[in-house]
Amino acid sequence: MADERKLLVVDDEEVVCQACRRIFSRQGFQVETYTDARQGIIKATENDYAIILLDMKMPHMDGIQFLQRLREKKPDVPVLIITGYPSIPNAAAAMRLGACDYVTKPFTSEEVTWGVQRVLNMQHVLNDEGETAAQEREAVVTAMANLTSIAEQNAAAMEEMAATIKESTRTVDELSHLAEQLNAIVARFRI
Repeated sequence: MADERKLLVVDDEEVVCQACRRIFSRQGFQVETYTDARQGIIKATENDYAIILLDMKMPHMDGIQFLQRLREKKPDVPVLIITGYPSIPNAAAAMRLGACDYVTKPFTSEEVTWGVQRVLNMQHVLNDEGETAAQEREAVVTAMANLTSIAEQNAAAMEEMAATIKESTRTVDELSHLAEQLNAIVARFRI
C-alpha cells in the first residue's frame, strides 16, 4: 500500500528536483529525487509512493519508456508529468500509460501543488469508489451465500416432503389394497 505522504520526483534537472523537494517537504511529504531515470525506475518499482512526478525528456530513458516499465510492476501508482516540452502526442501517450495529469515547466509552486492535489484527490475518489465496489461485491457474495443456504434448506425440506409423500402414497396404496380386499369380502357375503 502506498505511503500517503511519500513522493518521488524523477527529473534530469537538479534544480527541478530541489524545487519539488522544498515545495513538498513543507507540505509534509517525504520527498525522494533522482536525476537519472534509470535509478528512478528502480526506486519507483521497489517502493510505494503516493505519487510520482516524472519529466518527459531525460537522457538514457524518456518519460514514456519510464512509464512503460513502471506499469509492468506498478500499474496503479499515480503519475504527474512535469515537462518543458508539452506536446499532444506525448501527453496522449503518457495518458494511455496511466499518467493522470501534467504540469508544464517552468512551473510555480502553486501550479505543481495544484497538479499533485488534483491527482491525489482523483486517486482518493477512485479508491473510495473501489472500496464501495468491494463492499458491494462483498454484499453480493454474502447474499449469494445466504441464498445458497436457503436453497439447501429448501432442498432438504423438499426431500423430507417427498419421503412423506412417498410414505403416504404407500399408505394410500395399502389402504386401497385393503379396501379392495374388504370389498371382496363384503361381496362374498352378499351372495
